[in-house]
Amino acid sequence: MMAQTGGRRPETARKTALITDLDNTLFDWADIWYQCFSAMLDEIVRISGLNRETLISEIRAIHQKYGTSEYSFLIEELPSLQPLLKGKQATEMFAPAIEAYREQRRQNLKLFPTVAETLLKIKGRGTRIIGYTESMGFYSNYRIRRLGLDGVLDYVFCPEDHVLPPDLTPEKLRAYPASHYELRYTKQLFTPKGSKKPDTVVLNAIIDDLGLTKSDCVYVGDNLAKDVAMAADCGVEDAWAEYGQAHKRPEYKLLQDVTHWTPEEVEREQRIKAREHVHPTHTLAKSFSEILEHFDFRDFHMERPKFTDENRKEIIDIWKTIVGVQQHFNDIEMRIRSMFVTVLLALIASIGFLMDKKLAFPVWIFNVQFATIIPLVGAVGTCLFYFMDRYWYHRLLVGSVNHAIEIEKKYRDDIPELSLSDAIGKESPYKPRGRLIRFVAWLVVRERRYRKTGDLHSDAKIELFYKPIIVLLLAATVIIASMGGVTLEQPAAWRWWDFTLPV
Repeated sequence: MMAQTGGRRPETARKTALITDLDNTLFDWADIWYQCFSAMLDEIVRISGLNRETLISEIRAIHQKYGTSEYSFLIEELPSLQPLLKGKQATEMFAPAIEAYREQRRQNLKLFPTVAETLLKIKGRGTRIIGYTESMGFYSNYRIRRLGLDGVLDYVFCPEDHVLPPDLTPEKLRAYPASHYELRYTKQLFTPKGSKKPDTVVLNAIIDDLGLTKSDCVYVGDNLAKDVAMAADCGVEDAWAEYGQAHKRPEYKLLQDVTHWTPEEVEREQRIKAREHVHPTHTLAKSFSEILEHFDFRDFHMERPKFTDENRKEIIDIWKTIVGVQQHFNDIEMRIRSMFVTVLLALIASIGFLMDKKLAFPVWIFNVQFATIIPLVGAVGTCLFYFMDRYWYHRLLVGSVNHAIEIEKKYRDDIPELSLSDAIGKESPYKPRGRLIRFVAWLVVRERRYRKTGDLHSDAKIELFYKPIIVLLLAATVIIASMGGVTLEQPAAWRWWDFTLPV
């Protein structure tokens, strides 16, 4: 990945939003992980008497299975430990290993020097602070609470937690009420499943969802290939936390041995030559506080245009007009579907009537019942309804909805009431239930978002509405034809050897 800048920007560029990586940027994740994990591993080796290298190989396989190097149920799933447990609880037999992990976490989980006071200064100026990490939800949540960052960060974006073993639920694992494990002030949001830095789609989505502008943001991270390159590719000003570099430390070798990363990712992490291709705009060489030398952080709200009552009324009037356009196109679509259902019912009734009367017409040497042709005509008509619905009026509806959402994002802080389109959009997706419906949806829906998430959005719902009916009508044509709807006409005097093809 190439990330180049066309020259340095002003030394104190004005910013109203700080997007920051967490691990190895705000705290020394590599050291915390090594101290905790190595202490736990040493205790597992001592208690079990097993070979360390065998355990490391098994740990790596489990980490890769769950996509994280912080899997909470590692001891329970290590194959070599199963014969030793013999029905005993792993948490009891290996309690010293678990306690060693927790003790090291208590001792070593702390922010880098100057991080706390720098974040508080930036926060005090009214700047939005957003965290973006690849660590999963539970551990990100825990660290934010223990490090005193709950409320300092306005938002944190992270992956959802790995799945729990079949016999466990969050309630069984918790020693305190659910509220004890929740962030009180920082809003925790989840990134799409499987996304990894440098994923420009996710960073762009964060900026769009929070109603930010790229020129007002700065992104801080310790990894050149992931953080700095991603920010540059998104058009966001970057700052490289050089002080957080971890891949040259001796203890990094253990992380590589048990990591969930692919060999290609490990190799990329070790290629320090990446700096030849990724050039940070700003470098924080010794501490996080150096960011104040490069940027003039301002109040997010003060930088926005001040609204008068007249401005508010104008925006609301524009928004109402757009919502009215949405209602207009939505009404047209509903009329199209209502008309289609009416035509379909009439079609079914006509098929039954024609099959009963056995009305037919000759086609060459065949007698074809009208009941055979009607479903075929209906399939063609359904295709026309589908085209008019999805590719004509639905596109206009989607355009008006997207425009309304843009207005709502832009003015959400000034007019919080403008949230209808956004609220409808969040409630609109539907995940099919039942094997039959999921199977039918898998067959007929080709909408990209459904294939990725399993949620039916408006485009996919239209496909699921029309396409099965097209298939059923075509199938009805074949079935009726095979049941006598198409017969070979054979007059008494007609013999096959007298037959000649017409010229």
